[in-house]
Amino acid sequence: MGRINTYILKQLLKMFGFFALVLVLIYWINRAVSLFDRLIADGQSALVFLEFTSLTLPWMIFVIAPIAGFAAVIYVIHRLATDRVGGCAKRGPVGGSDCQARLGLCHQPGCLNLGAQQHLSAN
Repeated sequence: MGRINTYILKQLLKMFGFFALVLVLIYWINRAVSLFDRLIADGQSALVFLEFTSLTLPWMIFVIAPIAGFAAVIYVIHRLATDRVGGCAKRGPVGGSDCQARLGLCHQPGCLNLGAQQHLSAN
């Protein structure tokens, strides 16, 4: 696997874990308050509360995993699109024809590729 693929996969997994954790905590707090209130009113122990909470885990994973995956993909794509490391940003000191020339995207007569410039200066 290439370096860029590894980088993107690491970012996706990291953001998926983050969004999944946040969504699970939000759901669990929302659900736990009402469940805890009912179980305490019935006189049940904390062990019963943890058991009922763990029984909702498969359903939470089924609902939250696609949402967390979608949020992670959107976040990583946005981050890659606005990051200046991988290429030319639309704004900033590196944008425009200078950046296009360095990437070999400029096809105008006065525009040389950076690789060609380095090759010409070496000879």
